[in-house]
Amino acid sequence: IIKEASISVEGVKVLQIGSSNFGKLKLFNATVSNSIELTNVNFETLSISDFANPTITFNEVRYFPKDIDMSNVSAFYRFNEDTPRLFFDSVDFSFSTIMNCDFSLNESVLKEVFIEKAKVLNTQWPKKLIHKHSVNQSAFRQLKTLYQRQGNFRLQLDYYALEMHSFKLAERDRVKSLNGGINKAKEWVDYFLKVFLPYHASSFGVLSWKPLVWYFFFLLISINAFIFMQGKDLGIEYSLTGELDFSLFWHLIIPVHSREFNGVLLNPGIDVTWRIIASFLLYHLIVSSRKLLQER
Repeated sequence: IIKEASISVEGVKVLQIGSSNFGKLKLFNATVSNSIELTNVNFETLSISDFANPTITFNEVRYFPKDIDMSNVSAFYRFNEDTPRLFFDSVDFSFSTIMNCDFSLNESVLKEVFIEKAKVLNTQWPKKLIHKHSVNQSAFRQLKTLYQRQGNFRLQLDYYALEMHSFKLAERDRVKSLNGGINKAKEWVDYFLKVFLPYHASSFGVLSWKPLVWYFFFLLISINAFIFMQGKDLGIEYSLTGELDFSLFWHLIIPVHSREFNGVLLNPGIDVTWRIIASFLLYHLIVSSRKLLQER
């Protein structure tokens, strides 16, 4: 095992590394005139930076698999836990072929990485990044676009969810950093309507169960509100011994319902509120279901 290797590709026409194990491998300064080929390379930490459109071929490049026994290797050592085990900075994979690689390390940084045009086969990428949320959002968007182009809708949806989660955190941090006043209040309102509500309703159209659960939760809240405010007029009351009456439940289950129930006008405030909430949640249920069907 090579304890540490730091290689500048500048001026090197072709760099080939094969069948090697590295404690730390660092590659940097590559341009379109360079060609980098890594085959059957294992690493503890991998750092790649300042790659501007070189020709890259990665085949079976991965972090140390579990079946490698390193207990008696004196040259090997683990790096600081705070050090990213996978670090890509300013890397353009546009002319790259990446096959049979494992980059699924959670302690990773993908900063200014362009990968959506690469040829990627049987390669795993990280789903947890340790950098600014806006940087992570860009990296996840690249991976989402990559799998969308390849027609892998399951992974596309996974990275879309990660992209939007990073977007939510980035927007929250941005609004928090603003100075106080009317403008900050407006930004918080925008954040609540455009980010907070869609995230909690369906995780930006990713999770179908969320709007369904919220739908029936607010339906039960609305039913109880009607009974509390108009129970006697509607002919429905709470009873511990009587039979359960589901008539109001079936009346309200669809937001397009009559404003009257048992000949009595429903409380307009509660009714309008329920219609708005139900329509909002049904929209998110439809959107998330379409994404789920596309994934299948």
